[in-house]
Amino acid sequence: DVLFGLGPYFSYGVGGKINLNINSASADINYTEDIRWSKYDGFLAEGGERIIYEYQYSQMKRFDYGATLKFGVRYKSIILSAKYNYGLANLMWEYRKYQKINNHNFDLSISYMFDFTTNPDTL
Repeated sequence: DVLFGLGPYFSYGVGGKINLNINSASADINYTEDIRWSKYDGFLAEGGERIIYEYQYSQMKRFDYGATLKFGVRYKSIILSAKYNYGLANLMWEYRKYQKINNHNFDLSISYMFDFTTNPDTL
């Protein structure tokens, strides 16, 4: 059997990290911070912190939505499938012109289907 799916997805953020790496002749910045699920009011920071706060990269919206496409094959009780999620929501609270942060996700899975039905002939 061949499986195909297309439809919307909705998600809610529970955790994550922001990683910033800038390596140039004038700066060598490596900074990591947990995502903050609220709008940030301002903070005087330096280096990587300042870039993250100025552009609000660590302040994300929790709710996300988008489109999902799924394709798979089933042989007997085994399913092999691939899925791609394309986020449509801009997850930044406020963004500069031409800036957008959204999710893209690709996954592969192998599943096994158990048969819990009883056959009357075997009783």
